[in-house]
Amino acid sequence: MEADNTHILRWWVDGAFAVHDDMKSHTGAIMSMGAGAIMGTSTKQKLNTTSSTEAELVAVNDAMPMIIWMRYFLNAQGYEVKDNIVYQDNQSAILLEKNGKASSSKRTKHINIRYFYIKDRVSNKEMKIVYCPTDEMVGDFNTKPLQGKAFYKHRDFIMNIQDDDPHKITSMDRRSVLRDEYNTESSDINTQSTSEDTVHPSEETNKYGSKYKNTVFNTLNTDEFGTSSTGKTVSQTVSETVSERESERESEMESTMSETMTKTVTSDHD
Repeated sequence: MEADNTHILRWWVDGAFAVHDDMKSHTGAIMSMGAGAIMGTSTKQKLNTTSSTEAELVAVNDAMPMIIWMRYFLNAQGYEVKDNIVYQDNQSAILLEKNGKASSSKRTKHINIRYFYIKDRVSNKEMKIVYCPTDEMVGDFNTKPLQGKAFYKHRDFIMNIQDDDPHKITSMDRRSVLRDEYNTESSDINTQSTSEDTVHPSEETNKYGSKYKNTVFNTLNTDEFGTSSTGKTVSQTVSETVSERESERESEMESTMSETMTKTVTSDHD
């Protein structure tokens, strides 16, 4: 973890709407002071919400104890906190958090007044709400099963994994359902392609204070979309190989059964 500025706290708070079996939403929050996550949470919300806007509002309310406490804690340690920024990717929720009932409509007038506690803290300048595009929402890492580039992008930021880190994973672990000999071939191809096909990541700094590393993972001679030089995706190649193996097994079984029947008939005649 690294702190670029002890005067600014940054929070990414996200609410995933109705993702649980009982249709309750999920709260995810990440806090950073520069590089790497200092504090985070991933919890199921305790009540059902009727929209993604309401879920986002509840998510910020769930994170409020950490958001306010961290400011008080640093002030007590002698560090002046000038900005306590909360990033969100739902603009309707941001309006409610900034304006309270003034921005409420017939779809949100049922929301419990206690969730407008956020507005009081914003009015007192103890925190401020800033819009963040969904692609840059680090809180997504704690609310949903990210895949591919989004997963590695947010993971690298949260764990502060640099491009020159010797422990940085540069290829995805592709597990094959095929037989051992094909697994051996795949591992050989992976070994050869690691040095030749891996695209060096480029570092991008955005205005939201985060440094992300965009890495394209190329294995088995595929591009970022999983398409090989033959124009087939990895899944297509694996499916075709599986079909070939199944055909070979069926032929072997038919041949074995035929030999067994022949032996049986011969034995009966004897």
